[in-house]
Amino acid sequence: MKTLVVNLDRSLGRMEHMRSILDRHRLPFDRFTAIDGLAVSEPYVLPTLRDYGRKMTKGELGCLLSHRAIWQRIADGPDPHVMVLEDDVTISDRLPAFLSGFEQWIGHTRSFDIVKLETMEADVSLDACSTSVLSGIELHRLRSTHFGSAGYILSRRAAKRLARGTASLDIVTDCIFDKYFAARLGLVVLQAIPALVVQEAVLRGPNVGALASIIDDIGDRHVQIRIGPHRKLARELGRLWTRVTCPILWNFGPMRNSVVRVRVPFDAIA
Repeated sequence: MKTLVVNLDRSLGRMEHMRSILDRHRLPFDRFTAIDGLAVSEPYVLPTLRDYGRKMTKGELGCLLSHRAIWQRIADGPDPHVMVLEDDVTISDRLPAFLSGFEQWIGHTRSFDIVKLETMEADVSLDACSTSVLSGIELHRLRSTHFGSAGYILSRRAAKRLARGTASLDIVTDCIFDKYFAARLGLVVLQAIPALVVQEAVLRGPNVGALASIIDDIGDRHVQIRIGPHRKLARELGRLWTRVTCPILWNFGPMRNSVVRVRVPFDAIA
């Protein structure tokens, strides 16, 4: 399976970090030159983020443009599935064996669009029963939002839909793991349990030097802007609907005993 590593030209140390890790695990890869948010100018104007009520930062725009370029490359290319890694991650020692088994497994199934390899060490909702088990790694359908775009496997079909669905540039890259956005595009997302990829900042804390988040350093993520009353009302009604209906569905509806709430662990490095 082809592996693409997203890396800025100015982040030489991060590329060396990834080269060392992937070479040690004998995983071939191609470097994908990321779009630098600091260098973005016309025709791009920082858009208002959908549902967030603030302007996108240059770092977020650069990240989105980079991943969209990857999605378009996958959509236009010959590979049925591609693994995408950002350049600030640690990977499990079991990732090579998982990928080997995955290559065989996908020849017998079309039941997914994206496999999230990463964990943000957050609580998420998953199908209780796994779709498959590969090299001891379980794949469960993701039923809630689980942000983070540092490690995932993407099908060509999903890449086409993501490239079209993000053309407005008003969402962050993590949207591919937002349950509402994925549902609108008709995408099935699987979560690896335990996770095989984690950002160094999540694993070891924010003091990781050159591997700290670049997005957070480019612009103020918390600048608020005014949103219209109709959009605000729709957002609040949506939140109320979710708070009321989800517990009912999970406790009394068809998803009872089929969906579990868990914190996704990272696979310990041997």
